[in-house]
Amino acid sequence: MGETEVCNRALILCGCSRGISSMDEKSAEAAVCKRVYLPAFRSLLAAHPWSWTVRICTLEQMDVSVPGWKYLYTPPQDCAVLCRVFNEEAGNAPFRMLTVEARKGVFEAAVATDLYRAYAEFRSSAIPPFMPDLFAEALAYRLAMEICVSLQGGDVNMREHLARFYNEAVQRAAWNDANEAVPADMGDDWADEYVRGRG
Repeated sequence: MGETEVCNRALILCGCSRGISSMDEKSAEAAVCKRVYLPAFRSLLAAHPWSWTVRICTLEQMDVSVPGWKYLYTPPQDCAVLCRVFNEEAGNAPFRMLTVEARKGVFEAAVATDLYRAYAEFRSSAIPPFMPDLFAEALAYRLAMEICVSLQGGDVNMREHLARFYNEAVQRAAWNDANEAVPADMGDDWADEYVRGRG
């Protein structure tokens, strides 16, 4: 589901008869959806470490330094959570997110580590063109919860009703997401261990 489909699902959930063709169209429904979409998306993103948001990129080294760390890198622009810093030779390494003075009076976020030519594994905050169905359904409930009061004349009971469905939808989506990913450090031994345990 894309943004517009999620918004239309949310509008249906809160009892609106009109849908939208774009969040940029000139309608009350589109204006409300546009106002709450990004905060609702970010809120849901923070509810669980969604595996489909994980990205890996090369970190760009900065020209400044701080005591206690060998290197400073610019964090990825769409980084919501930095999970690990690593390279091919050393594997994972300690790191810290800092704010540093990059130029006189100009402060920027930085990743401090002792690794040279480092990579970052992070959770992206970028809104994808399409998202998993169960996540999209949970997002639609979140949007419906936010927009129902504006579009349905302040119906607080409807908001509470939608909030219950939202919490259930988040749990379903998180459970499904957790079951789709097998941690890399489990290797192939987990299946043998399972068979031995059942024997």
